[in-house]
Amino acid sequence: THFKNTVAHIPSLMKLLPVEFSEAELSAADKNLIMNYEPNEKEALDMIIPKYVTSIFYGALVEAVASENGARMQAMDSATSNAEEMISDLSLKYNRARQGSIRAPQYRGGGTVFGATPRDYSYKINKKVRRLALKSALSEKLAEEAFGVMDNLVMDAPKTKDFKAIVEAIQAPKKTLFIVGMEEDTDNAYMSSRNLPGISMMNSNGINVYDLVNANRIVLTEAAVKEIEEALA
Repeated sequence: THFKNTVAHIPSLMKLLPVEFSEAELSAADKNLIMNYEPNEKEALDMIIPKYVTSIFYGALVEAVASENGARMQAMDSATSNAEEMISDLSLKYNRARQGSIRAPQYRGGGTVFGATPRDYSYKINKKVRRLALKSALSEKLAEEAFGVMDNLVMDAPKTKDFKAIVEAIQAPKKTLFIVGMEEDTDNAYMSSRNLPGISMMNSNGINVYDLVNANRIVLTEAAVKEIEEALA
């Protein structure tokens, strides 16, 4: 399926086996027809095995993106004031025969009956699946020639103009993700990049599939490359 968002997928059909039938054969065949297909070595190596491996990588990629996207989602910016919670907080401890609170739902300015509450959309996936998805996302950027490596991103002072010159020098597109090493002094570079739209920066230990897929290009420092290689080895 084609991944659309956390809860929606677009189903698609893809031919996997090189088997052709005419309309006459299909109409004459029984609905419970059982077919045995045994590919030769060339067909298995050229088509079936690559498609199977691709499906495994794509499945891990979709699951990781859905998990990380769900973790960032919120049901609402602020929860609705539930009448039950408001009344329990403001109810009178004495004289229970009278109206306990002016925050009851029948009053103006009162709470909402069965109001909405914040919801957590995140869910956990296996570490092996997440690692596989990270490798797949990095490999995809490398195959698309959207992968770059530079020596470092050390700047003497936080100046947006200087960082913009770096972006223009490497011909970075609008949505570019810079990944730096943990021990590198990149505070000035980070402060310089905040004013540039579409430019983001993170440490090597914070990389995730969502940001890798969302970026049009990723640029890593040499220190970040070594740290990622050690983490995914």
